[in-house]
Amino acid sequence: MGTNDTSPFLDPADLMTRDEAVEALGVRASTLYTYVSRKLVRSFSQPGTKAKLFHRGDVEALKRRSLAHSGTIARAETTMAWGAPIMLTSITEITREGPVYRGLTMQDAANRDMTFEAIATHLWSGHSQSSHQLWQFQPPPESVLRLIEHFAGLFDEIDAIKLFGTAICALGQARDGRYEVGRGTTLHDAQAVITLLVGCCGYLGERRAYLAPEDGWSIAEYMVAAVGIDRAPANISLLNRAMVLCAEFELSTSTFAARVAASARCDLFDCLLAGVSTHGGALVARSCLQIEEFLARTVQMAPEDRVTELLRQGKEQFGFNHPLFEQGDPRALELLARVRALPDLPHGAAEALEFSDLARRHGAHPGVGLALVVVARALGMAPMLALAIWTISRTVGHVANIAEQRMQNHQMRPRAKASSMQSVFPQT
Repeated sequence: MGTNDTSPFLDPADLMTRDEAVEALGVRASTLYTYVSRKLVRSFSQPGTKAKLFHRGDVEALKRRSLAHSGTIARAETTMAWGAPIMLTSITEITREGPVYRGLTMQDAANRDMTFEAIATHLWSGHSQSSHQLWQFQPPPESVLRLIEHFAGLFDEIDAIKLFGTAICALGQARDGRYEVGRGTTLHDAQAVITLLVGCCGYLGERRAYLAPEDGWSIAEYMVAAVGIDRAPANISLLNRAMVLCAEFELSTSTFAARVAASARCDLFDCLLAGVSTHGGALVARSCLQIEEFLARTVQMAPEDRVTELLRQGKEQFGFNHPLFEQGDPRALELLARVRALPDLPHGAAEALEFSDLARRHGAHPGVGLALVVVARALGMAPMLALAIWTISRTVGHVANIAEQRMQNHQMRPRAKASSMQSVFPQT
């Protein structure tokens, strides 16, 4: 951090005047400049004036840290917005280089060319039998497939999150998920859910039908086949890597939702339903669709005008500038680099990659959402499938966190402090 020149592509909403920053922090101007010298707050020059502007995110982060020392309630509130850790976990640690799965770095996983299934086993048990582990597929009950087919046949356009929720509910009913713990079938049921969701991806592509897996397929190859694209090794490898990178990310909102359900002693299927539904929020996986809509709407704009429009709308809306990674999410950066290295990129993928590079040069660092859109375009997948890749991948992490939460043996039930009464709905 420190003083930087301003760029015409800096979002004005990201900047504050000196007086605004001083008021927000409740300090003197001299203290604010001390924060700048200590690299706690970035400042920016303005053309034609000596006055500085200050980075709003840095000021707000510093304010939260200050509030955390003022009392229990303030400290509890700040932890809920990228604050201090609130629980212990042995599953994932987030580092500057990205997530570390039970001591396994993403670089180690890449060097060993680990399959998504091997990563799942590692997250669930702490070790994997083989880096190239595959699962034994078991066909889902016919009643489940009939219900999913009926649901999908009712709509011209299918929402992946609603489709996956229907599939999880149907399988949970068919397998009588209430007794999953007592039967000792948690991991078996988890594999069944994930493979069913992959098969359901056939409804999101041109096939518009469920595809049963073949023996010897990996999960990545199964998804490639289900959506009807070329099962070339390069395609399978890229998709597998994307799924590995997206498998777990500590206490994300969807993981937190799954853990809350687990703490209430919900069965695996209901816990996964909570996780998948939350993961489909506009600030998480559904950002993939928002990015696709943005790219389609601005396709006729000049490249720099597209970046200006992105900043005008608010880059956080599209998953840019992850709060934990100042210079960009390493998961996204790796996926974008892998796509960039591919020969003969489809036009749509090259266009999205060019937009990503330009946005990053002007301070909008891409997140996983945009990276998965680029991956899906590179593979020739329909827009909804970027969201599907992310959601299915994260289900593996949900399973690991559900199991860990069950070991805690207490219900997650925070308290709230009553404040002044006000309507939570706007007056009409």
